Amino acid sequence: MPVHRLITLIVFTVMAAYVLARAVLVPLSYDEAASLFRYVRSDFAGLFDFHVATNHLLSSMLTWFSAGVFGESPLALRLPGLLAALSYLTAALALARRAASPMIGVSGFVLLAANPYVLDYLALSRGYGLALALTLGSVYALLRWLDVRPDDMSARRWAARTVWLAAAAVVANFSSLTMFLAVLGVVVLRSWWTQRSRTSTTSRAPHTVVPRWSRATIVTWLILATVFSWLVYSREHSLSQDLFSPITVRVHGLLPEEMRSVHVYRLDSREHARELDRQADGSWRTGELKDAWGLQIHLPVSVDRNLSRLEVAIGPYRFVRDRRQPGPWQVVDINAAERMLIATPGLAAPRPDNSSLNGVINWRDNGHHAWLVAGYTARTIGGLLLLAAVLIAVRFIAVRWGWLPADVTLIVCSAITVVATVTAAPIYVLQHGSQLYFSGAGGLIDGTFGSLARNTMYGARYADNQQSVILLLWTIAAAAGVLLPLLWPRARVSPGPSVASGASVVVRPSAVLALLGLVALQTFVQHQILGTPYLFGRTAIVLLPLLLALTWLTADAVATLGGAVRFAATAAAVVLAILAGAHAFATFNVHRTLDWPDDAATPEMLETVIRDATANGDTPRAVSLGTEWMYLPVARYYAERMSTAAIRVEVQVAPMDGPAPDYLYLTRTSTLGSQETQVQRFPDGRGVLWRINPDVD
Repeated sequence: MPVHRLITLIVFTVMAAYVLARAVLVPLSYDEAASLFRYVRSDFAGLFDFHVATNHLLSSMLTWFSAGVFGESPLALRLPGLLAALSYLTAALALARRAASPMIGVSGFVLLAANPYVLDYLALSRGYGLALALTLGSVYALLRWLDVRPDDMSARRWAARTVWLAAAAVVANFSSLTMFLAVLGVVVLRSWWTQRSRTSTTSRAPHTVVPRWSRATIVTWLILATVFSWLVYSREHSLSQDLFSPITVRVHGLLPEEMRSVHVYRLDSREHARELDRQADGSWRTGELKDAWGLQIHLPVSVDRNLSRLEVAIGPYRFVRDRRQPGPWQVVDINAAERMLIATPGLAAPRPDNSSLNGVINWRDNGHHAWLVAGYTARTIGGLLLLAAVLIAVRFIAVRWGWLPADVTLIVCSAITVVATVTAAPIYVLQHGSQLYFSGAGGLIDGTFGSLARNTMYGARYADNQQSVILLLWTIAAAAGVLLPLLWPRARVSPGPSVASGASVVVRPSAVLALLGLVALQTFVQHQILGTPYLFGRTAIVLLPLLLALTWLTADAVATLGGAVRFAATAAAVVLAILAGAHAFATFNVHRTLDWPDDAATPEMLETVIRDATANGDTPRAVSLGTEWMYLPVARYYAERMSTAAIRVEVQVAPMDGPAPDYLYLTRTSTLGSQETQVQRFPDGRGVLWRINPDVD
């Protein structure tokens, strides 16, 4: 076996084993656990809930299926990510084997396979890993398409793979939409250029017939688009304020100073309590709001003894608590002086039919919601039909006038229609709920590309200007990608066994650079016109393999010049690969992720809770734990897995309403546990576990 193939085999095996180890050993992250509770444990219709941005559709569906078959262990939840990891490594290996220089190909594979930030997401139950694999597969197909002649029988096949893999990446994660449009741009430009070259020697007649979608295809698409849009809108409960009745709370029998000691809270869908303002007439009203998922009333015990009547009005419904009728309330004494009234499920207007909305207490009626869903679905289908009509017209003109070949227009227009169908309703819902917000400081350079350079370093610090060095390296590769085809237009490599006949190696970095340039242009224009946040960190992660591929593809193109230049380019690529490999080994870990470091110690913390709770020989049936919001989903997941018939850990968000918990798990800077007994500090999760002292109020 040649040395370069042996090296790639070793690197492939090591990276695959490392990703598998991380999938088994690294604790679940916040988004993974939140997705489990919100989507994986729901019915099938729950997979179409885009109320928050954690739903990565393709990942959610695959994880839902995996969990249903294999259970909810971290490995089972991350199985789709592992399949994406194998696909990503396979695509990187296939891409590297297309290199003109075998050593540069090996170096390129190391750069693609050993990036610690990429490896992070290939081992998680998120859509980013799937998007990485699909995007790199699309890039590989694009370069294969560039390697074949336009009239070759395989050209249409590679063009279709390029477009459809990029389209699938959008389904994996909507932040890949700009990459999909960039791929379409490159495909269209290349097709236009080759078609333009043909028109001088061939007749336009064979291209005047535009291939059409069959009637059955159109009907099937309309049915699927309608069902999909209906499912998405039916899960959204904020389509209109009219879906909810206002809530009014009144108390009777209290003096003015006693009224001032009563506090009324509305609970939202995330169990966050929001205090209502007392009106001039002494009542509390929710006013205009989206929904209410519960009520809580805090008041002194002495005031509650004087309270003759508590009345809650939800639209036309009245719920009363007095000395004869306790009403739908649970009474919890926080301490000897303070009391809390918690609404039970009986305090609610008729419940929604939709399982995702069962907790809403002020639902108005199901009929109005159905009409709203039907209206939004009809508008979406109308917009998709208009888009299809425009695409048909554009296809007809492009083919009739010989601008584009008929087969390419069919592929491009079909992909646009499918992607629009899958993204239209979800993106509207996300935008309506102000969920399209993830971004960081800085603009396109420092924000988008700078965040990728920083995350590539994975917290390691080798030099003060290391981020600038990486950005400079990418800039040099980009400049070379522009200059090489201009300065050496005839530079071609002698085709080897892995390189297609007539393939121009100098065009490859230019194609990748065109993808990056189109993504950057879209991001800038969207930000300037629509105010869309710049891609940042994980939302920009699909650009990272392109930047890495651009680096070594440029070296491969420069090496075609031969002589000393070839030696220098090969040496530079090998040095970069050695540095990348050394950096990967230096940052290897199986206990944390870069973007969710707070979750690293959560399983250890829960083990400590159970051990401390049973240290005196008595085993309590239940132990309550309060955590800050950033620990909550992961703490609940591991609390479920560690609880037994003998002891159960119940986790709630802190600060908690009601009785004080037995333990608190807080960040180091929190003051909530400063008066309690410190049990242990957890440097990995940046948290502190406190035991509540029951003698301290």
